[in-house]
Amino acid sequence: MKFAIDVGNKGVLSDSAVFFTSTDIYDPNDDLRVIILKSKSGAVLGKYDTTGEKEVLFPRNTVFKVVKCYTERRENDKKVPIIEVVENE
Repeated sequence: MKFAIDVGNKGVLSDSAVFFTSTDIYDPNDDLRVIILKSKSGAVLGKYDTTGEKEVLFPRNTVFKVVKCYTERRENDKKVPIIEVVENE
């Protein structure tokens, strides 16, 4: 939860490493979810994705602007932070 709060307060999500994500929900029981609403630099791995996870790779230092942060209530009253972002242009 601290990570989600920090990202929400900064208003950006970025990393100096490459950023892997999926076009599907990887784990429906996750503890954090980042939803990329719009991007331009992500590369779909396609036939090179041997995991079947429909992975998308973003280059190092890609910066995403946070547009919305909220929590989603799951089973057993578990609160999961959701961060919606768009890639900075």
